[in-house]
Amino acid sequence: MHIAAPRSGFVSVIWSVVDAFCQLRPDIQPDLHLDDQVSNWVLERADVGFRIGAPPEEGLIARKLFPAQLIICASPVYLERHGTPLRLEDLAGHRCSVFRHPATGQVFPWYLKFDGKVVRRELPPTLSTNDIELELRTVLDGQTIGQLSAISAVSHIRAGRLKPMLLQYITDHMGLSLLRESPCSTGSSLPIYRVRP
Repeated sequence: MHIAAPRSGFVSVIWSVVDAFCQLRPDIQPDLHLDDQVSNWVLERADVGFRIGAPPEEGLIARKLFPAQLIICASPVYLERHGTPLRLEDLAGHRCSVFRHPATGQVFPWYLKFDGKVVRRELPPTLSTNDIELELRTVLDGQTIGQLSAISAVSHIRAGRLKPMLLQYITDHMGLSLLRESPCSTGSSLPIYRVRP
């Protein structure tokens, strides 16, 4: 089975899903292709694919496996040096990081929840990078405040290496989805296996 997934920052999460599938179906050998390109993985070269956030193209079926919260975080070292922002407006006086998509070069805004709606917030970055792990490292090392995926940040929050802030603005509009071709587009009847990470 050919499986396509993004490379940036989600390998451990995707692997837990693939590993669970392999345990359910040891007769199927996975062939994983990790790629951050914005392309139609399933129709081009894969039986199934994983995607963070973006809705599927025409001819694809998506099943959201779980939401991916975006949390504003900083290290205790950063907060000791620069103080804790208590309002969104305070972020203008802080060193913030932003993520740049590895394939398109597009800088992602921060997404925030206001009155139940998700809004985009453009921030002048102190640092931008196209690597999720590097952005996490800059936040952990006290260089910046970042809006990080809970997938990357939660273990560090639990260990006290990161402090979440402005919690009222956490959003979970994005998630990890499993994609496959629609049977209507190909006549295929490839089943979707329900796997919990």
